[in-house]
Amino acid sequence: MGESVVEQVKENIYRLGVTLPQNPLRELNSYLIRGGERDLLIDTGFRRPECREALMAGITEAGSSTSRIDVLLKIGRASCRERV
Repeated sequence: MGESVVEQVKENIYRLGVTLPQNPLRELNSYLIRGGERDLLIDTGFRRPECREALMAGITEAGSSTSRIDVLLKIGRASCRERV
């Protein structure tokens, strides 16, 4: 199972450290910005089941849920915005 370390950086801004098992990077940072009605997840993670599990655990620990999150994905030089 993937692990996540949640750190409050500023008011309503959380760093979700997603561990990468068996990878020299060891951890990726995603960020959750809490808003009034919606939250924004900035995700730079890998598309691996254990990373998704860790990310979901971090979102819950930071007090959010997928029903209120918009996502900004950063993949290489491209990015896309979507709703979960």
